[in-house]
Amino acid sequence: LRRQRQMCIRDRETNNEDDTTPRLTPEYIKKFLRSNDKTYYSTPELNDALYLHFKGFQKIENLHIFKALKCLYMESNAISCIEGLDQLVEMRTLYLHENMIQKISGLDNLVNLRILNLSGNRISKIENLKGLVKLENLQLANNVIGKEGISDLTGVLEVPSLVTLDIAKNYISDPLVLEQVFAKIPKLALLYFMGNDATK
Repeated sequence: LRRQRQMCIRDRETNNEDDTTPRLTPEYIKKFLRSNDKTYYSTPELNDALYLHFKGFQKIENLHIFKALKCLYMESNAISCIEGLDQLVEMRTLYLHENMIQKISGLDNLVNLRILNLSGNRISKIENLKGLVKLENLQLANNVIGKEGISDLTGVLEVPSLVTLDIAKNYISDPLVLEQVFAKIPKLALLYFMGNDATK
């Protein structure tokens, strides 16, 4: 966990986080809930969905107060690291697509997660999914997975509950991935694989 935090700090330093960058501070959250009182309860723990997309956030923070949160929309921000979700154990759907995430991490405690969208990031390897015992839908299109071969994809075998996998438009060139990886996912019913060299 400490190593993950150090990596997240380095990533944000690389992305030049400064004082003008929007932050999910307690003050921001309080104001956000009040200004959207037709959508949210003012008491954080009563809300089960949170829409924080297109805000310019570079860091996921201070969301532990949303104890009952089941759906989090944080797509199209500037997030480089998955963090700050450890206490959101009721989460069912997590949307982090179109960010700047380089590594799958920080999801170990999300044992109720069903849908995870990480499309349109900078992820190079499928990993650290073992704790997602109920995950059914994983979206990883438009990343950079596969440059190092089949080993970049074997982490998906940690998720036997998976039904739908979208891994279109990555860098997968070895057609053996179909036999050595995807065919071994017991419940997989729908695979999006177009846009990879292995389909040629």
